[in-house]
Amino acid sequence: MQILKGALAILITLAIGGIGPAFAQDAMNKLQPLVETSARRLVLAKQVALAKWDSQAPVEDTAREAEVVTAAIKDGESRGLDRTSVSPLFFSADRGQ
Repeated sequence: MQILKGALAILITLAIGGIGPAFAQDAMNKLQPLVETSARRLVLAKQVALAKWDSQAPVEDTAREAEVVTAAIKDGESRGLDRTSVSPLFFSADRGQ
């Protein structure tokens, strides 16, 4: 259901923007793996949070987070992306990073 809502939001955005239906469908097909991966991650995140709660483990692991972000930046750079466009994807605005 969540995946359908995401796909619908993408379609509506593209339709309002005046993009033709063929382009919109192509864009949706390209974004579908991202939407599905995001949905799976949210399900997994809830399970991880419950496991951490049960074991009284800290929620944040800053050392591991730094490793993941560094690896993502390196991967992005190897694909021609600027590091400043990759790292914000991993930080929420309320964390100030």
